[in-house]
Amino acid sequence: FSFTQELLSKAKERGLHNCLETCGYAPTDKILRIREHVDLFLYDYKESDREKHIQFTGVDHALILKNLSELDRAGGKIILRCPIIPGLNDREQHFLEIARLANDLDHILEINLMLYHSFGTSKSKKLGKEYPLEGIKSVDKEQAYPWIEVIKGKTKVPVRIG
Repeated sequence: FSFTQELLSKAKERGLHNCLETCGYAPTDKILRIREHVDLFLYDYKESDREKHIQFTGVDHALILKNLSELDRAGGKIILRCPIIPGLNDREQHFLEIARLANDLDHILEINLMLYHSFGTSKSKKLGKEYPLEGIKSVDKEQAYPWIEVIKGKTKVPVRIG
């Protein structure tokens, strides 16, 4: 953490715009300390259902949501990045929760739907690892338009394919 904080601090001193990609699973005090050095947070929001989040990621999303709220309250500029994986989180209730969450944030700039692709399959094989999403087909933009419309219908935050 201290290296990242120092790097971002030096970048800001030199007038460089910076952004930090995070899932937000970190101690809240560290997230808030680093905020002053970050111009933009690319904040992943993978799953709105607590049990599914634990199943898919191995951790509860309570800390992630708390940190998102605290970061927003502290004025952090946020792009909410939502990976969408067919058969896992491509359901209307999840899209409605994305919109609800966005509506609760004051400093969110946009929502990016990150469409699943299977590029990681070959990388996993090269590393000799089993790919956990084997067999799931990539999502194309046309498939995503109805999802975008569900979210757009419930929020004024811009929704884009990221």
